[in-house]
Amino acid sequence: MVLKYSKALFMALFLLVGISVSSAYAFVPEHLPGQGGVKVIDVERHPQGETQRMPSPAEACGDITTTTLYAGQHINSGSVTIWNDADTLYVQFATVDGWTMVETHVHVGETLADVPTTPAGNPKIGLFDYQTQHDPAVTEFTYEIPLDGFVGGDSLVVAAHASLALVDDNGDVIQTETGWADGPDFPGNSWATYVEFTVQECEEEDDDGGCSLTQGYWRTHSTYGPAPYDETWATVGEDTAFFSSPETWYSALWVSPEGDAYYILAQQYIAATLNVNGGTSTTADVDAALSLATNWFNSHDPGVPASSADGQVAVALSEILDAYNNGEIGPGHCD
Repeated sequence: MVLKYSKALFMALFLLVGISVSSAYAFVPEHLPGQGGVKVIDVERHPQGETQRMPSPAEACGDITTTTLYAGQHINSGSVTIWNDADTLYVQFATVDGWTMVETHVHVGETLADVPTTPAGNPKIGLFDYQTQHDPAVTEFTYEIPLDGFVGGDSLVVAAHASLALVDDNGDVIQTETGWADGPDFPGNSWATYVEFTVQECEEEDDDGGCSLTQGYWRTHSTYGPAPYDETWATVGEDTAFFSSPETWYSALWVSPEGDAYYILAQQYIAATLNVNGGTSTTADVDAALSLATNWFNSHDPGVPASSADGQVAVALSEILDAYNNGEIGPGHCD
């Protein structure tokens, strides 16, 4: 799969950006990179001009490799970025200047001999392990490939190909080209290239990531008491206005939501933000939910029915943050 989000976060994304859940996927059985077999993905349908939400290299282990995605051998049409975490190799395509991707193909092996080629040494993209048909065309796409059998320090060969289309301001295709991630040449007589990548070591965390606390704790441990003051409150300020609401960060915790999605989300958001500011580690889902919630508050005022479309987004995000605050996800709740 391309996305690695919890069910609740996926539903929030679905409601927020209209991702279709009716897309078809066709997979062959799982296999290790370079073992053969083809994984064909019928990519999610997105409105014209939208791109996918992608895994980010921000949490990569070690160094990240980025190379130019060349169209027709000499045209800079974007980039291909490769990184890994402890379990997964990521190959991310991104185009620029009106170029879009109609198809992408990726093959990973220990040596160049693992990449399917013709007798003359030209790559056979139809036999690459990972293939995606993009309809409509996309400007970003990321493959997630299991690192089973590979460890830090291992050298890999990554062949990354794209069928590219240049689109004008009217949405009309004015040029098509084949594209390759820049690197050494294949031995054949085509201009196809590949990337050399070294699997990066992942360092273990030095601490346990802290623990999380619920809104009930933060409600009673401010400068207003009655429990001892938690200095984490100083990172936001109890009396700071909470976005466009008439409440402060502190007083918003005491509002009875009564079906108002704004305050349902606000109370979990405030608690989660204070947990993070206090040094509690997060997860990708929590980080994404906090970011989406911030954007949501920047475009909404109080008085959003929980049953409305925008309210459902807020409630879905609040469920993720509630799970984090209660220790169901993340490092766990403080005893």
